[in-house]
Amino acid sequence: MRLIVAIHDITPARVVHAEALREMIAGEAPGPASLLVIPRYGGVASWRAGGGAARLAELSRAGDEIVVHGYSHATPRGRDGPETARMSPESVGATVRAGTDELRRAGLAPAGFIAPAYGRARACGAACHAAGLGWWAGRLALHHPGGTVRLPSLGLGASSPVRRAFSPSCAGAAAAALRRVPVVRLDLHTADLGHPRLAVAARSLLRGLIGQGRSLSTHAALLPRGEESRIGSRTPWSPPMQGA
Repeated sequence: MRLIVAIHDITPARVVHAEALREMIAGEAPGPASLLVIPRYGGVASWRAGGGAARLAELSRAGDEIVVHGYSHATPRGRDGPETARMSPESVGATVRAGTDELRRAGLAPAGFIAPAYGRARACGAACHAAGLGWWAGRLALHHPGGTVRLPSLGLGASSPVRRAFSPSCAGAAAAALRRVPVVRLDLHTADLGHPRLAVAARSLLRGLIGQGRSLSTHAALLPRGEESRIGSRTPWSPPMQGA
């Protein structure tokens, strides 16, 4: 039984929040975390300035995985949200490549891709292959060269008063329902820490999932033996073009 804890929406300005979540995770159980890094939040924020990239690189050397989380995390109208949801396959490819290149220029080594807000991005498989990434994941599954791994996710919501009010109880019920599923992902967001109720709920969810007998893992650890070593290669692969 395994648990992937994904810290979403990491930007240069929110590294301190990501580190606080990382410390919370470490206080509950040993093991790695998945760091979902936005390469250019809002199209502006750069990891090539300041010390944020070095701090993420240190976590990566300790075993955490770096994940490309879109490029700007903004919709075509400039709003924070599902950046790739309505993109053409060509635009998805350009976004994944640009985000991957941006993080590599900052000294980071991304392993896979997760679209902002789990937007249903077409052509993710081809885009990840072109960028030299080993996998991509949606809300329900991990896709890799050899196929698909079931990976249901649960998390909290800070984007509206309604979500802040009801997401803790909904996530708790989901955690209980998934107690026999071999691998589950817990999505934590840097914005959760801005709301005391969500911060408390995040720790409670983490404790509950670990209490199911789960050990911390990464997305890359779900790949078949030998496939992880080919991350960055150009070996063709074609997971589902669409999917959650």
